[in-house]
Amino acid sequence: MGIFEPKPGSVLVWSRIVHFLEGAIVPALTGHLWGYGGLSWGAIGLTIGGALWEISNKWLPGEHQFGDLTDWLAFVIGMLCSVIGYLIMNKCKK
Repeated sequence: MGIFEPKPGSVLVWSRIVHFLEGAIVPALTGHLWGYGGLSWGAIGLTIGGALWEISNKWLPGEHQFGDLTDWLAFVIGMLCSVIGYLIMNKCKK
């Protein structure tokens, strides 16, 4: 079985909502705590960590023994929303 195989069923499932929220919260929190550097490291760490999580699912016990590209994209979309929102809000403060 390949690493990135799609989950059966609907595209909008609860796990993708959780992945999106994690993707949005981590960069926002690190940006709030440590500024632009924290935002950058939070975004990079989340993107790499999310990819590693999805790849590692192949070897973890559980319901689905595969990483799902759409789950990882939910991480990335959440991260992008957070980063863009953070940059817009900081630009408006000045």
